[in-house]
Amino acid sequence: MSGHSKWANIKHKKTAQDAKKSKGFSRVSNLIALAAKQGNDPDPKTNSYLRDAIAKAKEINMPQDNISRAIKRGLGQIPGMIFEELVLEAYGPEGIAVLIKAATDNRNRTIAEIRKIISNAGGNLAESGSVLYLFKEMVKIEVDKQLWQKYQGLELEVIDLGAEDILENDLITILCPKNKLSSIRELLEKRQIPAETEIIYSTENPQTVSPEAKEKIEHLVVELEERDDVLSVYTNINLD
Repeated sequence: MSGHSKWANIKHKKTAQDAKKSKGFSRVSNLIALAAKQGNDPDPKTNSYLRDAIAKAKEINMPQDNISRAIKRGLGQIPGMIFEELVLEAYGPEGIAVLIKAATDNRNRTIAEIRKIISNAGGNLAESGSVLYLFKEMVKIEVDKQLWQKYQGLELEVIDLGAEDILENDLITILCPKNKLSSIRELLEKRQIPAETEIIYSTENPQTVSPEAKEKIEHLVVELEERDDVLSVYTNINLD
């Protein structure tokens, strides 16, 4: 079991507590709306993505009214509001590939503001397909480490069900193709191991770049992730 992975994504900590709470509500609200939209299902019992998103909302004490509104927003039940997921492709500093996953009810505004951030960093938005082929859509499953370690042989069982990578840090992180999620999740539920899932993009061939280029791209990712409507940012550089 590896402690780091070629799938590694940049993570950033926010320090201003009030801003963090506000951004947390906005970010999780978008996650809930997106989960409802993707599953076209408002019931967390049958929509596992929605169940996980609501769990995150409860962790930050999001009011139930906010959760309900987010679900309606994702399902298109709020008149005059069109909510959609955006996957934007870009070239960052020194031609580094960047993939931005966003969720918004104002497509034009979001694209314009992301374009400005990337342009200011010396990059540019790319045409559809220019960058996406470098990435693979995967599911990240996170489970409690102590619960996982209670079961000998569980790692091999999960691999047999289609997991492509298993990482051990503070949590156990399983990475698998989308079509393998249900069988892996069913196994974990049988073992009474709660799991949180998220769709991510990974790159199989991360590039090694200079320290200067790495610093530039990390700064760009921080700026992008500061936006409430940006859910995640991925690059094809080697972060180790």
